[in-house]
Amino acid sequence: MKKIIVSDLDGTLLKEDKTLSEYTKMVIEKLKSAGFIFVIATARPKDAALKLIGDLPFDAAIFQNGAHVLLADSKEEYAVIEQQAAYAIIQNISEVTGQANVAIETITNRYANFDCSSLWPDVTFAKENFRTATHDDILKILVPLGENQFFDKSWLKQGLHLSIAEGKLAMITKEQATKWGGLTRILAYHNLPAEKLISFGDDLIDCEMLQKAGRGVAMKNALPEVKTVANNITVDDNNHDGVARWLEENILKDELKQK
Repeated sequence: MKKIIVSDLDGTLLKEDKTLSEYTKMVIEKLKSAGFIFVIATARPKDAALKLIGDLPFDAAIFQNGAHVLLADSKEEYAVIEQQAAYAIIQNISEVTGQANVAIETITNRYANFDCSSLWPDVTFAKENFRTATHDDILKILVPLGENQFFDKSWLKQGLHLSIAEGKLAMITKEQATKWGGLTRILAYHNLPAEKLISFGDDLIDCEMLQKAGRGVAMKNALPEVKTVANNITVDDNNHDGVARWLEENILKDELKQK
């Protein structure tokens, strides 16, 4: 039976300079040739993620932390936040913290009411004041956290989910829009159980997919909380092809022995 390998991008498959080595690409290509299904899972939107990975081959993808799922080829699904619920959250943040820094990602574009180039230097956001509810295909609300800005869980509307990335960014999506939520759709599409899933990650938003996969692998550079829920930890960090080296040592070698 086929197996699925899923990897987070930032801090996991990608080096700190946001590049992929030829060695990593080679290992993924060998695994795909051996019949493995390869999936990328990232909080990044589709265009930004594809720009970073270049010609890396993959079979399915989870973008925007699960709000956008590419099942295969042109089969895509979106988990859209109702616009009134989204703008109610933005209003709550503004009333409590003053001029709140907020960004949103829609199916077709990205908007922010502040200069977010330092947070996302490789992603373009259009300027928006969020005074009127005009975006009806919102997939994600982004709130940078800091001394003067926070997010209270009580602001969440029913059916919405809060994730914290790297301890400094609140991400609000539909309840089913998590990396694991996206993986359940991909597993169902390929008619495979979670036991056939090998997952890699480094951040808190990766914990669920590491815990529920047949085998969860934390990066050497992962947060301590992530390492505690993983079955294995890579010997090398993301700057030294940790994912690819683990896959070659623990998966590819076994495949070659069986042939």
